[in-house]
Amino acid sequence: MAYRTQLLLLGTALLLIASTFFNPTGLMERDLYRYVYVFDISQSMNVRDVPGLEGEISRLEYAKQTAVESLELLPCGTEVGLALFTGHRAFLLLTPVEICANLLELSGVIDNVNWQMTWKLRSEIAKGIHKSIKLMAQLPTETRVAFFTDGHEAPPIHPDLAPRFSGDKEAVGGIIVGVGGAEPSPIPKFDKQGEQQGNWAAEDVMQVDSFTASQNAREGLENSISGTEHLSALKEDYL
Repeated sequence: MAYRTQLLLLGTALLLIASTFFNPTGLMERDLYRYVYVFDISQSMNVRDVPGLEGEISRLEYAKQTAVESLELLPCGTEVGLALFTGHRAFLLLTPVEICANLLELSGVIDNVNWQMTWKLRSEIAKGIHKSIKLMAQLPTETRVAFFTDGHEAPPIHPDLAPRFSGDKEAVGGIIVGVGGAEPSPIPKFDKQGEQQGNWAAEDVMQVDSFTASQNAREGLENSISGTEHLSALKEDYL
């Protein structure tokens, strides 16, 4: 009986070894995606209020780290592109490419994104998200948007005059990734050489929205320089 058992085990082992010579393959379905990561590079994203490995890091650095980490988690075959936001629109930096074949290149481009690439000293988040959605609609089918931002509008937005989206709300999918701390923090102020020159003060920024400022000017009223718009926190409810 023991002899027959040994023969059976030996035969099974030989069959398993033989099967390796046939290079068996199998097909497995998996979900693939096409994204464009949009980075808010406005100045409030330089606020250092996000915990990092060696102390607090800037919101932009955290967004970039999160984006790179996501590339390593998404399945091969997924395509990712990159865009920058400032002012009131997003600029497409890189059309979506397959992530596994281009991981080093994608990671390198993301790592080099910085606030000095900005072209407008404004931050109209709602318009930027709307423009990003319309931009995705011009790319290949089912391109989704991942918009990294703290939600800080500069100048502030009038509560009754929020921009309205004119396109098809169901045409493009995606996610808004809120970045930043809950407590208002000073916004770093940099010179043209990239050296920090203190923080933005109350008198340096608009404390009221553009509509109110224009209305006050027409009526001969002074716009207040007191307020908290020179401070920034994650605008989670607004996003």
